[in-house]
Amino acid sequence: MAEHFFYNIRALVVSHRPTPRAGSPEQANKWVVLLLSATGAFMTTFDGSIVNIGLPTIARSFNVPLSGSIEWIIIGYLVMIAAVLLTFGRLADMLGRKPVWLTGGRCARYPKHPCEPRSGEAPA
Repeated sequence: MAEHFFYNIRALVVSHRPTPRAGSPEQANKWVVLLLSATGAFMTTFDGSIVNIGLPTIARSFNVPLSGSIEWIIIGYLVMIAAVLLTFGRLADMLGRKPVWLTGGRCARYPKHPCEPRSGEAPA
């Protein structure tokens, strides 16, 4: 029963959508959209991994045990990611996905600059 239902939905969607020809701009745009979406998803996962990998160093620098209060760093990070995703998802619905995605990409690199060592200065 469920297979028949999903087959009808797929047939309805496919029948009302023109198929792009090979080499057409629409076909090329599908790959660009996939690449950009995959890049954004990878960067989010990678950034979360960096926070988890850096957690023992953060705990040592503040002289706190790895369990307990240091876990609030991950919780705070996840809450911020969720808040930003919801806010900018809605903003993308209102203004368009491309401008919001491009602005987010430009803004994502600026907060990291104060954390980088200055030229000629040894990292801590």
